[in-house]
Amino acid sequence: MTRTFIAAVVLALVAPVPAAADGAARAAQAQKLAGEGKLREAADALEEAAEGLPPNEAAGVKTRAALWRRLARYAGAMETETLLEVAPGTLDAVEPLVEEYLVAGDPDRRNAISQKLTSLEEATPALVAAVLLRGGDFQDVPAGDTVETYSLPGGETREICISVPRDYTPDRPWPVFMNLHGTNATIDYCRQYAPYLRQWARGRFIVAQPASARKSGWGPMMIGEQQAPAALQHLRKKFPIDPDRIWLAGQSMGAHGTWHQAMRHGDLYAAFLPKAGSPYAAYGKNWKDYLDNLRFGPSYFIHGALDPMFPIKTPREFAEIAKTMKLNVDYHEFANNGHEGASEEEILKSFEWATDKVRTPYPKSFAWTADYPEVARFSWIEATRFDPSVKCDRVQFLDQDKKPVETRAVLTEAARFSVEVKEQVVELKARNISKIRVFWNPAVVDLSAEVTVKVNGRSRWKGKPVVSVRQMLDEARRTGRRDVVMWGSVEVDAN
Repeated sequence: MTRTFIAAVVLALVAPVPAAADGAARAAQAQKLAGEGKLREAADALEEAAEGLPPNEAAGVKTRAALWRRLARYAGAMETETLLEVAPGTLDAVEPLVEEYLVAGDPDRRNAISQKLTSLEEATPALVAAVLLRGGDFQDVPAGDTVETYSLPGGETREICISVPRDYTPDRPWPVFMNLHGTNATIDYCRQYAPYLRQWARGRFIVAQPASARKSGWGPMMIGEQQAPAALQHLRKKFPIDPDRIWLAGQSMGAHGTWHQAMRHGDLYAAFLPKAGSPYAAYGKNWKDYLDNLRFGPSYFIHGALDPMFPIKTPREFAEIAKTMKLNVDYHEFANNGHEGASEEEILKSFEWATDKVRTPYPKSFAWTADYPEVARFSWIEATRFDPSVKCDRVQFLDQDKKPVETRAVLTEAARFSVEVKEQVVELKARNISKIRVFWNPAVVDLSAEVTVKVNGRSRWKGKPVVSVRQMLDEARRTGRRDVVMWGSVEVDAN
C-alpha cells in the first residue's frame, strides 16, 4: 500500500475525531484494519470512535463507518486500495444495474443496461467483477431449518433443506456444507438429519441438503448431475455464500453423487467427502478417463469393509487405481463397519477435515476430461467443439425403476485438455478437441500485456486480451455462475 494512500486514510479518519486519546486510538486502529482489508472490523472501530462525539462530528464518522461496512462485502474481490476509493453513489448506480442485467429477459433492456454501465466511468471492470462475485439483495433470515423449492435448468423443481446459523448476517460471505442423501431418502429425511449437522457445524457455515428425485438419483443422467449445481445457484440468490469454501458430502447414492460432481463439476467445490460408494463401471464407458479429474479438489473417501450393499472389493480396486494415478484421494477403510462407512467419531473427523479446504478459482495448471459438451469446461478453459472425427454412442440412462430417463450422445473416446501458464504464455494440450476457448482473468495473466496461446506446441493466438464488461455479464447469465468472473475470452483452433 502506498504512503500517499495511508496518509489519505489517516486524514479522513483522524480529522473528525477529537484529541481525546481513546478516540484517536480507536481511529488509528480503524485505519490500520481498513488498510489490511478488514473493513467490517474497521467499521466497528469507527463506530466506537464516534461515541461521545458532538453530533456533527459523530455523523461524519458514522457515515464513513456505514460505507466501510457496505464495502466489506467486496473485500478480497478487489484490491483494498481501489475498494476504499469507491464512493456510495457508485455502488448505488452499479449494483442494481448488474443485478437487473442478470435477470433481464429482453435483449433491448440488456443493451440499455450495458450502455449505461459503459457510460459510467467509475463502473470499472474490477468493480463490476466484484459485484458479480459478491453482490446481491441479501436479507436477514431467521436461524434454523427451512425447506424451499429450487429449479433445475429444464424447469423441473426440487426441494432443499437449508440450516441457517444463529449468528447469520448478510454482510459477509458464508461457507456452505452440502450433503447429498442416499437412495430413497426424501426431504423429510433431510429435515430430520438437519439438527445433527447443524449441531456439528456450530454456527460456522450454512448447511444445505438438496433432495433428489427417485427417477434421477445424483447421476450419471444429466438431470441428476444438475441438482447440486442448481441448489448452489439457489443458495447464491439468497445468501452471500463464499464460493471458495463449499464442501460436498454424500452417503451411499449420495457418495456416488459426490464423485459425479467431482468428476463433472469439480471446479465448484473445495473438497469432497464420499462415504460408502466409489466410482465404478456403472458411471459409463469412459469412467476411468474421468478419474483423471480427481486431481484437483481433495477427496476424503470412507468405506466400511463389511458393507453389504457395495462390497469392499470395488472400493479397494478404486483406491489402488487412485494411488497409482496419484489422484487427490485420501482413502479410509474401516474393518468393523458396514454401509454406515465408519463410526460417528470418524465421520465427524472427516467433516472437520474439509472445513479448512479452500478452492483455487483460477488455477494456472490443471487437466480436464469430458465426453459430452455440458461438462467440457473447467474454470477458465472450455472445449467448445469436439473433434468431429471421433464417433459418439447414443447412451440411454435408466432410473431406479429401470425406466428410460435420458438419451445422450457420448464420445466413444473421451476428450481431454491440460493447461499450464508460464508468465504470459498459456500452453494447452488437447485431444479429440477441435475448438477451445480461453477465458481471461487477471489472476491468470496480466491483462494489460500481450499474451500468447499455444495448443499442442503451436502458437494459435497472440495479442492483448480484450476486457469486456458485457462479456462478464453475458457469461454469468449463460452459465448461471457467480463463483468466477471472466473478463473476456478468445476461441482458438485446437487440432
